[in-house]
Amino acid sequence: MKEKVSVLIADDNQEFSHTLSTYINAQDDMQVVGMARDGEEAIEIMQDITPDVVLLDVIMPHLDGLGVLEKISTMQINKKPICIMLSAVGQDKITQKAIALGAEYYVVKPFDIELLMKRIREIKFFKPSQNTNNFIAKETTKQQYIDISREESKKEENLEALVTNIIHEVGVPAQTTVDLAATEANKIMSKADTIAIFGSNQTTAEGVITANETLNKLATDPAEGIIGVGFDAGTPQKAAINNGKLIGSVTQSPLMMGYKTIYTLVDVCNGKTVEDIPMDGYWYNADNMEDEDIAPNLYD
Repeated sequence: MKEKVSVLIADDNQEFSHTLSTYINAQDDMQVVGMARDGEEAIEIMQDITPDVVLLDVIMPHLDGLGVLEKISTMQINKKPICIMLSAVGQDKITQKAIALGAEYYVVKPFDIELLMKRIREIKFFKPSQNTNNFIAKETTKQQYIDISREESKKEENLEALVTNIIHEVGVPAQTTVDLAATEANKIMSKADTIAIFGSNQTTAEGVITANETLNKLATDPAEGIIGVGFDAGTPQKAAINNGKLIGSVTQSPLMMGYKTIYTLVDVCNGKTVEDIPMDGYWYNADNMEDEDIAPNLYD
């Protein structure tokens, strides 16, 4: 009988961990050997058992995922586990740091859970000699689901699993440019069952707009086409909203960010303790783009 792949899950979202654990344990060739709520607990577990694979969240209390990778590199253990990062944070610098510290893959939440199972098997049994693109871009012909009961679905801590069940596809190129974002957007918008698309920053929003120049599928009425939403501003995005290609966008407040940053720096220089700073954001569309509290934040 083939030995099962042993998996350790380290994620501070306990409900998500339990849901993921249930799915993994349902696989014939995998088993969860431990679940940690933070990085320090993950290290403690690995001192007692050596899992084949560690599914490691980036943002955790006490010791984050990157800290765990650093600790693993100094641990005196016979076999280093394969580390796969799971995180809602997909910034290039964090991803590159994780890969440099020894992570094999970096999976952006929400993700296709069946594709994650496939990656675990590939890395464990057919480990590549080189990784040129350590992102998982979700491209499947059918939606994969994490089972959540009706009662459990009401809990806020199950949000990640619920979003995973709703989102059809996430494309994450290693280096985000408008052309690469347009390529991913084209794939998503070309699918027959795509009903909406969100460009999660200015570059990807412009990629959605660029893809639509040839597809012509964006519309403000879901009965007529795909609903498009952007983020930040810029001339292409503002024009797309005005001409009915995007229904609107979410923008940050660069003016307020600069204002609060200066005051925070002054506080630091004066020896004051500073905390997280809430920043304003706005939803804008063709109807309110000229409003006095929104217009100053919509740069070209």
